Amino acid sequence: FPYTTLFRSQYRVSAVHFSANARDTQPYQFPITSMVIRKFRKVKLTMDDLVRGNTLTPKMGRFLKLLGRADVTLFCVGKTGSGKTTLLNIIAGEIPRNRRLLLVQNPTEMTFFERDEMGRNTRNAVHWEVREGQEKEGVSDTTSATMENLMSNTLRFTPEITIIGEARTHGEFEQIKRSVQMGQPVMGTFHAADSV
Repeated sequence: FPYTTLFRSQYRVSAVHFSANARDTQPYQFPITSMVIRKFRKVKLTMDDLVRGNTLTPKMGRFLKLLGRADVTLFCVGKTGSGKTTLLNIIAGEIPRNRRLLLVQNPTEMTFFERDEMGRNTRNAVHWEVREGQEKEGVSDTTSATMENLMSNTLRFTPEITIIGEARTHGEFEQIKRSVQMGQPVMGTFHAADSV
């Protein structure tokens, strides 16, 4: 029923078929399809933008820049629309260009493509996007490009830093925990009612 996609990295559209929506009482009991369109900026925000906009003090901006340059595991936690991905994107933008990044996202919201005049990516970054498969009831699907399956393969690609675009399920958190226990720096986001 739910369908989410990202168009040209500018819009994210999420729609749910009317059969999944609760029906109102008569005479208003008719099918309604739910849909949300989120628009993203074409130009990425920078740490300097946050400082200029008084979102951060200059000291906070310097500290967050250092987090991107250090080998740390960190997660941006908060409510929907609170700026988790925006903040993570800014911090990850400070990761040195020679570090090998592996991004696993659902859907893709962060990109680190830096192209030369021939169109080759000069940033050492691999981008994976989750593709949910058709799982059979009672059968474990280990071949689909689910977040959990992609996360379990990250260590085989020897990334120096793994960036997770939003963990949601218990299995995904277990894979993240496994990566962290192996000593690999991981950055990501996940939802919470608040950041406490």
